[in-house]
Amino acid sequence: FVRALDQFFEFSELIDYDVPSAMSCLGKAYELDEKACSMDIKMIPVVKSFAQGMISAKDPSTRRSGLWVLSSMSEPIAAIPYLRQLLREAPSARVYEFLTCMFAFLELWKDVRTTAEKGIELYASWYEGHYFLAQAFSRADKEDSEAVLRHCHLFLEKAPLDARQRPDTHYLAAQTHASDLMNGKGDKESIKELREHVRKAKELESYVEKLWGPINCGNKKFIQMLDMANLDKLQQKGHSKKTIKNSSIDMGQKTCVFCSS
Repeated sequence: FVRALDQFFEFSELIDYDVPSAMSCLGKAYELDEKACSMDIKMIPVVKSFAQGMISAKDPSTRRSGLWVLSSMSEPIAAIPYLRQLLREAPSARVYEFLTCMFAFLELWKDVRTTAEKGIELYASWYEGHYFLAQAFSRADKEDSEAVLRHCHLFLEKAPLDARQRPDTHYLAAQTHASDLMNGKGDKESIKELREHVRKAKELESYVEKLWGPINCGNKKFIQMLDMANLDKLQQKGHSKKTIKNSSIDMGQKTCVFCSS
């Protein structure tokens, strides 16, 4: 984030008299961390116009900067072609992260799954991919709770302690155990795991919120509806899978939790 902030500061300093250098800095800033880039709304059309001219340049680094600017400043559906071009020309785990995020924002869960699986295949240390896969498996027409929990555990094993998605991953794992209980697949161990994930999520929240702000994911909201003192009664409730799925992540906000590690 700090490196991205430095690049964005350079962009702000250069944009009035050295546009090519300024746009290069902006592209690097977005590639590092889009949260560091806060731009006056009046500048956005001008900057996007500059970037549009860059993506057909002969110089690969110029095209790369232009593609990063356009993909970061566009709505998800418009960003996808730019990100696909980046994958062809300058692939990286960061491109896979951003592209998978756009698919998740649009709730294209099959695309989330295939993109995340390919990213993990190429970049084994890309821990965010396991978070995407856990979400994709949880939102599939036929939920695969074993796959959800496997990828939740892989994410929690590999991700740093300050990763924004850590509390949500615990809440997703807890919700998956609740789903198993409601579907008659859970047992006392599921209740134990559910409680432990909720405990860890709450423990992490106060730390993570200082860095990323409040955790308002759908998985948390679902857990808040449970009677934690009487989890054994979940098996008697007979909730439908639709009830569980409708409580999942709200992708209606422009700033997506998936985009921040």
